[in-house]
Amino acid sequence: MYELVLQFLTQVFGLMYSVLTEDLSDFSPHAYEYIGTLNTILKGFASSLMLIAFCVGYIQSAVSLIEQKTPIAIFKTLARLVIVNALVVRGTDIILMPMFSVVRSLTSRLIEAMGGQAGLLPNIDESSPGGVAGAIGELLSINILTGILYIAVIISGLVLLLTVFGRFLKVYVYMSIAPVPLAFFAGGNVTAMYGRNYIKNVFGVCMEAVTMVIAIQLFCAIADDAVMTQVGGMLGFLGTMAKPVMLLLYLSSLSAIIKGADNMTHKLLGFV
Repeated sequence: MYELVLQFLTQVFGLMYSVLTEDLSDFSPHAYEYIGTLNTILKGFASSLMLIAFCVGYIQSAVSLIEQKTPIAIFKTLARLVIVNALVVRGTDIILMPMFSVVRSLTSRLIEAMGGQAGLLPNIDESSPGGVAGAIGELLSINILTGILYIAVIISGLVLLLTVFGRFLKVYVYMSIAPVPLAFFAGGNVTAMYGRNYIKNVFGVCMEAVTMVIAIQLFCAIADDAVMTQVGGMLGFLGTMAKPVMLLLYLSSLSAIIKGADNMTHKLLGFV
């Protein structure tokens, strides 16, 4: 049974790697099309918001009417308005999509540098007699707690998958409303912080993939089957339970890191 759990987790991690390196248009073509549709719908509202932010920023940032009437100041103000208008119209394609593609490429290279999807978990202990049948017999020979531990491992693996899929949903939501927060850049220093925070959050969500990959690789390095076997031998009768218990402890830590990848990534990037 322990071997079956390892095989299950190997497949889970392989699927996670596949999803984390998926392109937005390939992961869900319909959701990708919806981003463009919603962007188009929100552009009218975002344009109005851009003009409001521009007026508020222009008025509040004016040190004096004379300074604001200089040709250079007027040129900078109008240039900012033109640039922000381009962001409202094409910001998703100009900034956000390339940002996601760069992080996706980084994630793929990181996986390849760490050995790809092969060997996600330590090698299965071939000394276990009877293969799958032996593992099932071993499970029946111990108390029900061990079975619960195995089920918990499977549930943890499913939680990891849900978290990875949930990251894609967050990316779609962030990009769908892009014109609205980008419009705040029109207000200069007065309102631009809202646009900057939005871009930081989008970048943080994209970088969650890197955090997740690193966490998975460290889990595979720490959850060494040889170490578990050695500890199992030291525990004697409880040795059969040592592997699943230790694996569950490591997997629980991994699940906590993956689920909290958003907060951890923002902290690592200095956004918090």
